[in-house]
Amino acid sequence: MSDQPAPSSPSFPPVAIMLAGVMRLARFDASGAKIFENTVMAARRSFQLLIPFAVLQALFAFISGPALEKLRDQFDLGIVNMTGDNMVVIISTTILTSLVIWFGFLVLVQMLMRATGQEKQFPRLVNLHNWTMIVQEGIKIIPYLVLTFGIGGIDGFKISLMVFSLYSLGFQWFCYRQTSTMPGWATGLVLLRGLIEALSYLLAAQLIITFAAS
Repeated sequence: MSDQPAPSSPSFPPVAIMLAGVMRLARFDASGAKIFENTVMAARRSFQLLIPFAVLQALFAFISGPALEKLRDQFDLGIVNMTGDNMVVIISTTILTSLVIWFGFLVLVQMLMRATGQEKQFPRLVNLHNWTMIVQEGIKIIPYLVLTFGIGGIDGFKISLMVFSLYSLGFQWFCYRQTSTMPGWATGLVLLRGLIEALSYLLAAQLIITFAAS
């Protein structure tokens, strides 16, 4: 496969071009970043991914809830029944939490880029971030599918969770590295996003326990 960006044509629509760029980045091929334009219009268009993003979040909640029931003896899951009517609460909370992480991260990054004189590169970061989020959200479902279908048992789940989590962190770092040459920039963004995710999921867990307790 050629490393040159594919031309825009009726037989190769823009969405396919963007996905081709995402797949290159997923292989840690920096040429994929060249596809992501540094324009406000391109950044705005990337928010069309909110719908498939929400679908992936609902799928994650639908799969991970019942799957984690199998780990009730190993983890403190409280008295939450992660099946039946409570899945509505779990799915809704999961989607809202993910949206808070998505937009909260971008708001903080914009502030950082303005403070470091990199604000002109913000549209590219938004464009790249939004498209690569789809890959990362798809990846996090895989360990729970492993658990649901009993592939390798509990150990298979733990190993796959560790492997895909490490890959996701590496993928994040590589993508953010393409948005700035500032030393430590990519590492800083990965840490910032990790902090936002930890706080958001902690709050989400408390909400689920409060409103989905059986």
